[in-house]
Amino acid sequence: MSSQPSSPKDAWVAQQKQAGIAVLDETLQKVDDPVEELRKQQDKTAIVVPYEYLWPDQYKPLKNPEHKRFYDADLLAEHLEAAGYRGYVLRVLEFQGWSFLTAEAVRILNAKERRYQKRHGDLPVRDSEAVAGVVSGEDRHDGGSVEAGDSQDGDEEATRSGN
Repeated sequence: MSSQPSSPKDAWVAQQKQAGIAVLDETLQKVDDPVEELRKQQDKTAIVVPYEYLWPDQYKPLKNPEHKRFYDADLLAEHLEAAGYRGYVLRVLEFQGWSFLTAEAVRILNAKERRYQKRHGDLPVRDSEAVAGVVSGEDRHDGGSVEAGDSQDGDEEATRSGN
C-alpha cells in the first residue's frame, strides 16, 4: 500500500529515494559530528535540514533541545565541502510556514583522488582551489562561491559556480 506524501518536503524525499539516492532527512542537526555522518554516505546524497531562521514564532524556531546546531546555507555548504562533496545544489523548500534547506550533493573526484581513495580509503583534506571536475546537469557546478537565485519552481536556490 502506497501513501501519498503529506508535504512538498516529503514528496522531495520520496522522489530522491525513488531515484536510488541516499537521503539524510532531518538528521544532521541532531548528530554530534555532521561532517562524519556525511562522509559515511554515498557519493550522491540528498540532505534535508530544518531552516528555522525562516520559521514563524509559533513554530518555536531555534529552540528545539534535540538540535545541536541550526543550519543556514553557509553552514550546510561548509559541512558538505568538509565531507568531500564538491558539487551540490541547495534549495529552500517552504510549506505552511515550515522551511527546510535541501541539498543534492555529489562527490567529484579527479583521477589522482580516485587512485588515492582506492589505496587509502579516504581523501586527504584539500582547499577549494584544488577542486577539479564538473557534475553533469545545467544547475550543478563545482568550485567557487555560493550564489543565490530563483529556481523554476519558485524555491530559493544556491549552486556552486566556478567563478
